[in-house]
Amino acid sequence: MEDLFRILVETIDAAIFVLHGSRTIYANPAALAQTGYGREELLSRQFWEIVHPDHQELVKKRAAEHQDGKALPFREEIRLNTRTGETCWMEYRGGVFEFRGKPVPLATVFDVTEQKRAEIFLREAEERYRDLYENVPSMYFTVDPRGRVISVNEFGASQLGYTVQELINQSVLKVFRPEDHAAVLKQLEVCARSLRSVHRWQLQKIRKDGSLLWVEEFARLVEDRQGNPTVLIVCQDITPRKKMEDALREAGELLEQRVRQRTAQLEKANAKLQREMEERRKAESALQESEERLRTLMEKIPNGICVISSTGTILYFNPAFSKIFGYSSEEMGAKHPFDFIHPDDSRRAIKRIESLLKGGPEFPSEYRVYHKNGKVIPIEAHSRLVQYEENSAVLSVVIDISERKQAEEALRLSEERYRTVVEQAAEGIFVANEAGWHIDVNSSGCKMLGYSREEILKLHIRDLYLPEDLDKFSRGMEELCQGAILRVERRLKCKDGSPLLVEASAKMLPDGRIQAIIRDITERKAAEEALKKERDRAQQYLDVARVIFVLLDRNEKVQLINKKGCEILGYEEKAILGRNWFDHFLPENIRKSVRNSFRLLISGSIDNLEYYENPVKTRSGEERIIAWHNTMLTDEKGDIRGTLSSGEDITERKKAEAALRESEQRYALAVEAGKVGIWNWDLASDEIYLAPNLHAMLGYLPGEIGSRSGEWVRLIHPEDRRKVRVALNQLLKGKSEVYESEHRKFHKDGSIRWFYGRGNAVRDENGKVAWIIGTATDITERKQVEEELKKHRDRLEEMVQERTARLQEINRELRREIRSRKRTEAALHKTGEELRRLSAHQESAREEERARIAREIHDELGQLLSILQMNLGWMEMNLGREPEALLSKIHSTSDLIGNTIKAVQRISQELRPSILDHLGFLAALNWHTKEFQTQTGIRCRLNIRVKEIQLPGDQSLALFRVFQEALTNVLRHAKASEVSIVVEEKGKNLRLSVSDNGIGIRKEPLNNLNSLGLIGIRERIHGLNGTVRITGSPSKGTRLTVSVPLE
Repeated sequence: MEDLFRILVETIDAAIFVLHGSRTIYANPAALAQTGYGREELLSRQFWEIVHPDHQELVKKRAAEHQDGKALPFREEIRLNTRTGETCWMEYRGGVFEFRGKPVPLATVFDVTEQKRAEIFLREAEERYRDLYENVPSMYFTVDPRGRVISVNEFGASQLGYTVQELINQSVLKVFRPEDHAAVLKQLEVCARSLRSVHRWQLQKIRKDGSLLWVEEFARLVEDRQGNPTVLIVCQDITPRKKMEDALREAGELLEQRVRQRTAQLEKANAKLQREMEERRKAESALQESEERLRTLMEKIPNGICVISSTGTILYFNPAFSKIFGYSSEEMGAKHPFDFIHPDDSRRAIKRIESLLKGGPEFPSEYRVYHKNGKVIPIEAHSRLVQYEENSAVLSVVIDISERKQAEEALRLSEERYRTVVEQAAEGIFVANEAGWHIDVNSSGCKMLGYSREEILKLHIRDLYLPEDLDKFSRGMEELCQGAILRVERRLKCKDGSPLLVEASAKMLPDGRIQAIIRDITERKAAEEALKKERDRAQQYLDVARVIFVLLDRNEKVQLINKKGCEILGYEEKAILGRNWFDHFLPENIRKSVRNSFRLLISGSIDNLEYYENPVKTRSGEERIIAWHNTMLTDEKGDIRGTLSSGEDITERKKAEAALRESEQRYALAVEAGKVGIWNWDLASDEIYLAPNLHAMLGYLPGEIGSRSGEWVRLIHPEDRRKVRVALNQLLKGKSEVYESEHRKFHKDGSIRWFYGRGNAVRDENGKVAWIIGTATDITERKQVEEELKKHRDRLEEMVQERTARLQEINRELRREIRSRKRTEAALHKTGEELRRLSAHQESAREEERARIAREIHDELGQLLSILQMNLGWMEMNLGREPEALLSKIHSTSDLIGNTIKAVQRISQELRPSILDHLGFLAALNWHTKEFQTQTGIRCRLNIRVKEIQLPGDQSLALFRVFQEALTNVLRHAKASEVSIVVEEKGKNLRLSVSDNGIGIRKEPLNNLNSLGLIGIRERIHGLNGTVRITGSPSKGTRLTVSVPLE
């Protein structure tokens, strides 16, 4: 049972605190999650330290009551402070449970933040509704289904001449004519049968004094707080409206006629727009096809392409570039670009490249170059400045224009013969002399600009430019003089002074004349601008959209999902793409129906479902309701390939709708009438009628504003009066069909309100305006929102510019930092290599020194000691019967010398085992294994799986030292009783493995910079271009494996 209780406490969503006095001695995971504290951090605090200051006294009071044995259990709503400083509302329940025979206070906390927000919102909505109910100039009644009045507002009672108390609990039939009683009861009966539906009727009511008034009533069945059905009725006095209906009917018929006319015009305009949209769609499709063709063309383009560095080196060229000059790709790679250019053109080519590298203008140039066979050929080079591998370079497209030059020459010689053809050209063709004065023009050119041929022949080229574009004329002339061919768009000045947008192609002919061909592109530019605006608007919508985008293929798999979709589903993008949408992301209870609909859509059996709502299942198991907008994706044949859906998460909205529906519906019904004020101006009498709600909009009671138009004009802001007067005059003079104006008016309290006025003229039999009937809509809030949006838009633009500048600066800093780090890494790498070489050199020097010392100890000291022992032996044999003491001394000295010889031999072996030099690595390995087992008592198993091998001296010595270090580590750290050594050949490598059955190595020593033994092993093997691997686990021992290449 205790285990079940523990599981319940650990998994429950409610936060649970167990207190000892004011200190928390236990908190479950939910408490840690809701407060944001870690367990140790929370248990170190007093409970009320996380309580909001407004509720700390209450919590302390409850704690004191517990100490006194009173007031438990209890329930309170308090605020807690989370670790991040946020405040959340909690329902705090206190109780006591027995723990080891003692009562212990228990605090259970439920997060009710969303509930508190909903309660506050509902209370505010109720207050707005009550204020609207009592103050809006409309009559409000609530009655039961039998017609008994439950409530009525002050305005409603006063309109009928009663007090509120005189109508409460009375039959609503009291204020209706007897002949209408049956109709009223029938309407109430209909309301009682249709919950939430709004019903509307018009009847006459009887005032207390017996007078009648026409009313329009809106009624709907709602439930009160106890769930009892009541009918809410909103009444509007429409008596004046009834009087106006006849006049409005005639105006309506006239308006309907004009609407039909306008509709016909709009239908024509819409048809034209549809045609233009279809043409634009075709143009866009053609553009896409053109881009694909261009991409393919660039791979096989016959024009030469090359990239030249700032030092004049050819960095890149395509096969066509080599072909133009007659060289192979290998031959071209060794050439300099100026090797091909004719000496007379080389200086101009050099200046052209220098100009481009300095940011000069881009224009095509013509040069003479040498072919491999020595022939001079003309080329046209289109060059521009580019970034190539992070350096500035010049990209040139080279075209062999030999044939074109021949054609141009032939054209120049036969110009007079095809003059007739030129005259019939749709483009304007102009020819000027070197000074810029026109010497020829065709008829199309004259027609475009509105001049006669004789008039143009008297004009200079600059005379056809607008004053503000003369600088473009000067630059163009300079480029033409440099041999450039201009293809530009210009504005030319027509004879009447109007501008004409043209596309011009100009060049200087070989004889110095200037030829220009122009084409009128006014209509094309207008279409391009409209298309650009549409694209920009679409891009803007996509940029600000915060909705889900999901693309499903015919197999129901997700092919695309945006970031918002990943956030809502709780998965990373890679975990969603390629998975079946219906099997993984929809609740099981709707999978079948939604999948069937999808398959019908894909097969084309049903029309597209443009909008639908369904829940999705998130990673946490939660269901979120999404409102989908669906688009079918088709290929070029029109076959359906999949669906693209955009969805908005409306879960929270759906939850809020349930709680707010009644309040919002009451509010909507209350404001349904009276939002637009009606006015009627009789021009003959200058009397103006203003509806009561229009008075109310400006803070006046009905009739409080005078009936003359001057009184109404007086309320218009002085700065807007002229604008209103002009709009009215336009209507009165017949220059416009409708009066429309946005202007400001003064409220009774002195504030300014924005209104949108709209009106239609009613004409008499002579066609003269007799009445103007219109509406006035309060748009103050919209204007305020527009002003706020403008401020936010301006501020956002400033922030974007600031952020862009900052990001650019950060980008430059990052680039500098990256370059610096790369240089540092290169330096560190070089230093590391040098250190390794130095270490290897030092190790070699140490081993050479050890070998030398070992030889000297063995050869010199050993020999001397041996001779000394021999001498002592001779002395022993020749002393004969010398005294026993001397003989004993000689024996002990001889034994000491013998021990010295053994020590010298042992030291020599340790410094550098002679067996390693004489018998090789495997013999030394075998000898050291036996020595280690003898000295330590640790059992050693040596398994040599290779035949006798010969290793270089440095390689065998390094491996032997590694083996010594490995056994030393086993003795010092492993606490092992057995060691296994394996020597084997793996491919072209020799592998040595040392394993023990000790305590096993942990991960920390492997990464510890102070583990000098392991570091030494790694450095020795790295010097042999080998590898080291150390593995182990607690209680299972350690394995060291080294592998070095066999030389």
